[in-house]
Amino acid sequence: MPSLYLDTSQVISLGLLNEHHEFVDFQTIPDKKSGTRIHVIIDDFLKKHALDIKTIESVFVLAGPGSYTGMRVSEGIAQILELEKILIYSFYTYQISEFSGITNGQWLTTAFKGQVFVYSWEPTSKTSELCDLKVFTPRNATEVYFHGDLPKELQKLKINHHDTNVMVQKNSQVIFKTVKELRLRHRPQYFRLPEQEFTVSG
Repeated sequence: MPSLYLDTSQVISLGLLNEHHEFVDFQTIPDKKSGTRIHVIIDDFLKKHALDIKTIESVFVLAGPGSYTGMRVSEGIAQILELEKILIYSFYTYQISEFSGITNGQWLTTAFKGQVFVYSWEPTSKTSELCDLKVFTPRNATEVYFHGDLPKELQKLKINHHDTNVMVQKNSQVIFKTVKELRLRHRPQYFRLPEQEFTVSG
């Protein structure tokens, strides 16, 4: 049975996987407001392949990091489908590089204005932080991975085959096999806590 792939961490990426975890179809919708139409988008995508949600075995969801609003879109869908007894797997975007066999690196994604989220890993340590673009310096420019677009200040660090949106397609079999074997169901990771996101000034 086929599986779905869903990423709403920046824009919406939607994919259909066969039983071997190979992509049959993959599309990215660059409209950041498309989260308001997510149900229609998924329904149209399934109809394109003469499928409905009851024919889907499992859904693989990227659990962030991302903004609170963006991540609630995919997590909301995941929770609804879990009620329908569909298997849900979720993992973090920076794990794409690790599951692809990369043992050292720094993964970046645009966070809030003037900030970038940085995840650094090596065999013995893993760290993550929000960094100010004015002070961020990569550990090693050739080991930088990223998801989606990067701010203009970091465009020089982009190497096409280091885009995890591309890597997840190229290495889908090993990535999704790993996620499934580990039975990953990570909860959303936000750039900052909801209470920080929605602070109301007195």
